[in-house]
Amino acid sequence: MTDTEEEWTPQRVFEAMDADGSSTIDRQELQVALTAVLGKTCSEKEIDTIMKKYDEDGDGALDLMEFNNFVKTMEKKR
Repeated sequence: MTDTEEEWTPQRVFEAMDADGSSTIDRQELQVALTAVLGKTCSEKEIDTIMKKYDEDGDGALDLMEFNNFVKTMEKKR
């Protein structure tokens, strides 16, 4: 890695996805980010599944800890 390259840690990805700066990723931010990464739009059902599994406090958004759990699970599936 050169000095000009930035390492994309889960926290940096989270911050990039958090479009409104609320320190959480809501359903819409998650949908936009996954569409950009996957190249296809995720269905409402897919977003529901992710939110039900990883939104541990039930506030309707993923905080950094919940997002890290999501990323770890996705990394294991690769």
